[in-house]
Amino acid sequence: MFEALNQYAGWLIAAFAGGAFTAWLARNDKAEERWAWWKLAALATLAALLALALFGWPFGLTGLWIESAIATAVAFVAGGLVGAALWKTRISPSPLWRVGAASAAIIWFLSNLVSAGPWEALFKRSVNDVVAKNGADPSEVGVAGRDVVVGPAAAQGEARAKLIADLRAAPSVRRVAEGDVARWAPRG
Repeated sequence: MFEALNQYAGWLIAAFAGGAFTAWLARNDKAEERWAWWKLAALATLAALLALALFGWPFGLTGLWIESAIATAVAFVAGGLVGAALWKTRISPSPLWRVGAASAAIIWFLSNLVSAGPWEALFKRSVNDVVAKNGADPSEVGVAGRDVVVGPAAAQGEARAKLIADLRAAPSVRRVAEGDVARWAPRG
């Protein structure tokens, strides 16, 4: 997981700075009275994303996008709290906080467009090293996000069990599944 965060570090710093800057902009803004539903909606969304990530769903690149959404939201909130403490800003559903949250969403989206593909390629190389070490067929092992799919012809018997155990122990691997590599981890 931390290797993935390293790939997104610059984007997370931008989200943190966006939160702090939003707090600075909103320091003199009038609060609106709709705080209860706004806070509840934000907390429910974050809780749903956390539940998805903790249970490892969905599989593949979408799971990586969800994990990066959580990291971006946490970085933005942390920046907002630091900025609110520095400039004595009230965190409320004012228009500026909504604009700041929208900017964090844009940062998240762009970070995945730019970083997810290269990170997945880097991850694929480290998975291929494990596959080569185990003498398995690399065409029968696919990568999707931080997940690995082991096809039926990758290895047999004890060699297969060792391959799967080594893949599960590899850094950054979220989940190892057995199945159709073409379906879950398309080549290309």
